[in-house]
Amino acid sequence: MPDATALMIAGWLIAAGYTPEQSAAVVGHGHQESRLNPASVARSGHIGLFQWAGPRAKRLLAYARERGKPWHDLVTQLEFMDLEWRAMPGSRLFFAAQSHAAASSRFCRHFERRRRCR
Repeated sequence: MPDATALMIAGWLIAAGYTPEQSAAVVGHGHQESRLNPASVARSGHIGLFQWAGPRAKRLLAYARERGKPWHDLVTQLEFMDLEWRAMPGSRLFFAAQSHAAASSRFCRHFERRRRCR
């Protein structure tokens, strides 16, 4: 059974226009990255739900600061992910995905920028 954080994230994504399949893909990747903990900090310095690093992490911190929110605020991270994701060229392939598998693969490859995706 999904936990409350997963349900909250899925609901936010669906309200933002993601299909249930796309929402499930994003939640799944967030779970792999941080166990859905927006305050997660890896030993490598990666932060948040999607383990942002380098310039992307700096942009998350700036985004949160501009809104007067802590960087680890869940909704702030979802808003930031959505803005960042929709600006990426690969997101159009994700938003065209009709299945969980296709959405998950496209999110992994284009948002997480991994060459290999599970």
